[in-house]
Amino acid sequence: MPISATDLILDRAHFGEDFAQDAPRAEQQVLAATQKPVAAATLGATVTGTPAWKQFPTWYQIATADRMIPVAAERAMAARARTVELGTGHAAMVSRPVHTAQLIERAATGR
Repeated sequence: MPISATDLILDRAHFGEDFAQDAPRAEQQVLAATQKPVAAATLGATVTGTPAWKQFPTWYQIATADRMIPVAAERAMAARARTVELGTGHAAMVSRPVHTAQLIERAATGR
């Protein structure tokens, strides 16, 4: 996939320490090698329509050691949801898969 000047991608040399610092090194390397670019425009995009969190119960897993999204911003986004806080980095689904799966199970069962 070609990357344009308006796409964002994390530097592979720093990917592990910035995105998945608590994941095993082998997982960090796979994540770095398979990451997809993000269009820079999405960071400032205006969302239209009714957000799903207004229509359905929502859950949010806060990664308190996240280096991509400030924890205060995560807490603000999660204010409308049932939350779980983990002392993990951004890639909690890789470094703490059991906890992430438990959150998904709770959401699926409505608990």
